[in-house]
Amino acid sequence: MSESRIVRATGDPEAVHARIARLLEEYVNWGYGQLIGLGAGLGPEVVEAHLAAFRAELPELLGPRGRLLIAEQQGGPVGLVGLKPIDVETAEVKRMYVQPATRGGGLGRRLLTELLADAVELGYRRVWLETAVFMVEAHALYRSIGFRDMAAYAGGESEVSGIGRHMRFLEWHAPDR
Repeated sequence: MSESRIVRATGDPEAVHARIARLLEEYVNWGYGQLIGLGAGLGPEVVEAHLAAFRAELPELLGPRGRLLIAEQQGGPVGLVGLKPIDVETAEVKRMYVQPATRGGGLGRRLLTELLADAVELGYRRVWLETAVFMVEAHALYRSIGFRDMAAYAGGESEVSGIGRHMRFLEWHAPDR
C-alpha cells in the first residue's frame, strides 16, 4: 500500500469540489447502490440531490467552524471526511468515506480521529453522524472511538431522500478538559 497523507481542504469551494468530485460521486453511487439493494427505492435523481446537497454545504465545511479533511495517496484523493457546524457546541460528520481498495489500513480511523481533535479545538462538545445500517465495519470504528446511538436528528443527510429507516444515528462527546 502506498503512503497516505491527510490534508485540510481550504480555499475556493468550487476548486475543492473539482478536486474531490469523482470521490464524492463514487461514494454516493456506492452507498446508495447498497441502499437500493436493501429496498430503499432510490433513483438517479436521489444521487444527484445528495451530490448537490454536499456541494451546497462546502462553504460551511471550509469555513472557520468547519473542516474538510482529504486523505491522499500518490497525489490523489482516496478518502474524506467533513465537519459541519450545527450550533456552538454541536457539529456533524459529513461524507466519511475511504475507497474500498484503501480500506483496512487505518486510514478511516486517522481521518476520524483527526477530525474529532479539530472539533475539540474548535470548541465543539458533541459530534453527530448518520450512517447506513449496512455499514457494519464503519459502526465498529465509530463505537471504538466513543460514538453511541442517539435518536434521529433534524437536518441530516437522510432527510434529502427519506431513508431514515435505513440509517443509524450516533453521537460522540468530547472528553472533559
